[in-house]
Amino acid sequence: MKYPLTDKTKAAAQFIVSAWNAGDVEQELTITVLRGGDDEVQPGFVFGASDDFESPPFAAWRELAKFDLVDIRRDDDAWEILLLQELRNAVATDFDVSDYFITMNAVGNIIVNSTTGAVQGIGINTGTVHQTVEQLADYMSATLGQDFLAANVELKAAIDELRTATTADQQSALGKVISQLGNSLHLGASTATIVQALTAAAPFLQGLVGG
Repeated sequence: MKYPLTDKTKAAAQFIVSAWNAGDVEQELTITVLRGGDDEVQPGFVFGASDDFESPPFAAWRELAKFDLVDIRRDDDAWEILLLQELRNAVATDFDVSDYFITMNAVGNIIVNSTTGAVQGIGINTGTVHQTVEQLADYMSATLGQDFLAANVELKAAIDELRTATTADQQSALGKVISQLGNSLHLGASTATIVQALTAAAPFLQGLVGG
């Protein structure tokens, strides 16, 4: 899967990353706003970059921000921009969408859906309602499979810790599991399997955070 960026924005991304790698632009930069006729805006002075760095058009920055490759905070006079590692990853892989990005966005959508829909307990589209951390841990273990867990001892330990967590420790224990699930993308697990495990965890986490 590729990021559906325009050719101009892809070229801008390559230029930004090249400057970032060369040290000509810092990870955080501020770009002033120049206003023309009909309230048209375009980049002005750039703070946090060398004099040789010429900012791409604001439209390119907005498109990169849309896909979470950069973070932007705007006011009337300037844009504060944070370059994200995903921007480097995208350029290095000819704009392939990373497994990590797919998974984290899936989790975000799952959490949003769990708070806006009529969801009860833990389970979304799993056919199972998990009401305790022990049941959640058992479901995750079954989903991931014992062979995979045996080869990934830190994830297995985190799930075992979740299974016996006290009420006060459940949020921390579940956070460790989610972190290890993210790491597992680089250890041979399929994205679909990880998303399925995270799907079960997300509403439970939302319930803990929401009180």
